[in-house]
Amino acid sequence: MLREYVEDIDPALEGHSGPALGVAVTADGKRAISASEDKTLKVWDLAAGLPIVTFHCDAAVQCCVFADDLTIIAGDYDGNLHFLRLEE
Repeated sequence: MLREYVEDIDPALEGHSGPALGVAVTADGKRAISASEDKTLKVWDLAAGLPIVTFHCDAAVQCCVFADDLTIIAGDYDGNLHFLRLEE
């Protein structure tokens, strides 16, 4: 549950099967991304409180950032960097 990391979101964002290790929010505050020990990255619609898309990695994902509103960079425990581009 992400409430531990993003306290002002109601309802809490739920969906990972393991702890969230990193969270980032877009500059416009409309989306968030969460990196998890369950080897997934989830992109969230913050107004709806629902995941938009889930990306699966080969190792636990420890950090994530939005480079801009559509570009995600994430790092996993195997030392890989993932560059992801969302479509509008």
